[in-house]
Amino acid sequence: MISAADRAALKNLVYFSIDSVVAGGKTTLKAQLAAFFRSIGANVYEIEEPVDAWVVHKLLGGFYVSLDEIAVEKSTYISDSMSESEDGGSPPPPALQRKDFRTKNHGPAMFQMVTYITRLPQFIRQFATALDSARKNPAILHVVMSDRSYLTDMRMFFEMNLEAGNMSEFGERTYRLHYSTMLEIVGHAIPDVAVYLVTPTEEALVRWARRRAHDKSRVDESLPPAYEQALQDQHEKYFQEGGMFEGAPVVRIDGMLPFNTDMIVVAKIAKEILAGAGVKL
Repeated sequence: MISAADRAALKNLVYFSIDSVVAGGKTTLKAQLAAFFRSIGANVYEIEEPVDAWVVHKLLGGFYVSLDEIAVEKSTYISDSMSESEDGGSPPPPALQRKDFRTKNHGPAMFQMVTYITRLPQFIRQFATALDSARKNPAILHVVMSDRSYLTDMRMFFEMNLEAGNMSEFGERTYRLHYSTMLEIVGHAIPDVAVYLVTPTEEALVRWARRRAHDKSRVDESLPPAYEQALQDQHEKYFQEGGMFEGAPVVRIDGMLPFNTDMIVVAKIAKEILAGAGVKL
């Protein structure tokens, strides 16, 4: 478990997460920042999003298919209900009255549990290594960076699907219990800075299509545009300019900046992130 005392005592350790929509550029930015921090002598600890595990076990594509099935179920339910009440407002028959699409799909809740459970071992391992090294090397800057975080799993994906009616009641209860248990295991691992990479939905969808075209392991995956836009809206809800995300100051970065090729841009972003954590280069 990571204690608040450990974090407070180590002024030479900075932890930040990078959030964005799907295909928003998080992984690219993280790789470029890691290269920059290493170039100035910092120790860097990268926490990857375990997407490969989700792809290998055919969970990611199945999650989006699950959302499509829910959308069809909702549409059918609403259409049937309206047609049954067109004769002057008579209620739907008992079968339709009992049909509640919020109790019919456990897939989204199960997948969201998988996302933070598969993230957990790497997170604990990397953070423990960073804490130990920071204690032994107080003169060196130690940077922990993660591609999203367990906080994102809850506030972005879980809440978005819950509000959209994509969670069954059983799935919601199960997720909340899993999540609270996971918090006890992790302890005080709130980012010092929450980086939000602001990439337009249209651009992200173009990048997603390009990724699928070049990565045959993802050929069966689809990303519903409505889901991507809802995810964008959810991020905007939490990552406000000058605001706080779960106790961490928010730093918004323009996702259209050429950080993939221009290290001067990367250096400016790095300085902005460290400034958010109260650290000067």
